Amino acid sequence: MRRHPAALCLAACLMCATRAAPGPEADVRASLDFFRRRTVRADQQRVRELVARLGSRSFAERTRASAALAALGARAVPQLRRATASPDAEVRRRAEECLRAIELADDPAQVTANARLLAARKPAGAAEALLDFLPSVLDEAATEEVFAAVAAVAVRGGRPERAVLDALADAEPTRRACAAVALCRAGVGEKRAAVVALLKDADPGVRLQAGLALAEAGETEAVPTLVGLFTELPRARLWRAEDLLYRLAGAHAPAVALGGDARSRRAFCDAWLAWWQKIGRAAGLAALHTRPYRDHTLIVLLDEGRVLQLDADDNP
Repeated sequence: MRRHPAALCLAACLMCATRAAPGPEADVRASLDFFRRRTVRADQQRVRELVARLGSRSFAERTRASAALAALGARAVPQLRRATASPDAEVRRRAEECLRAIELADDPAQVTANARLLAARKPAGAAEALLDFLPSVLDEAATEEVFAAVAAVAVRGGRPERAVLDALADAEPTRRACAAVALCRAGVGEKRAAVVALLKDADPGVRLQAGLALAEAGETEAVPTLVGLFTELPRARLWRAEDLLYRLAGAHAPAVALGGDARSRRAFCDAWLAWWQKIGRAAGLAALHTRPYRDHTLIVLLDEGRVLQLDADDNP
């Protein structure tokens, strides 16, 4: 049977396209490579040298160092964050400018998409790749996605991943916090004591994440730690802890407002610690699981003088 040359060409193209089409394994490798190429463990000596040059006496050298750090992107983020606390005002200013430039060039959606793929496919090496990359994430929502992905891959073959266990004692606070959350969400009870130990971590952000995860897992010791953080962290970072306390207390919540000054914050903490000793400890944490999240939305229509509450289907 004779075949038309055009038909043969089309068939050949289709065969090539079929061979070239990426499959599930290729997608997973691409996602792992996405994080590995941006890992903070790469180029660290060069980043240190460039950060040191931000304080150079030469304006031209400072400018070149800033441009090079911004070009490095995610790999430079952890050391740039540390540089924002430098005693040298010029280093602080340039580090902040570099972080802003990296954030503007960053695409959090790529981080989210790749983290979700690894969470779904659970390939070998996923926990290590995600934890290595974690300190470079600038977007809060993307950070939450990486936390969730690490929790999804924290256990392999019935045992917790070594990378997650090692992260409990990592020098980087974000990794310690992520490991605590991952082990709690994965239900790794054998490491509960190691996670509880992080309630006394030197970094308040680690205490916050560990406390929230442990409270959701039923650890009552986490509650006083969360209350104490209201004198240390800005309220913007404590909304989940505040929500947790009010969910626990219900109608018995202390009648005290959280202000912005140190005195009102101390009064807030004292009132909640008193509630915990008198009522909360005996009641336990069961209330966290008896009031389901309803996904309601509150809308304030200032121009109409109305307030609407929408249900999960966006109906009033």
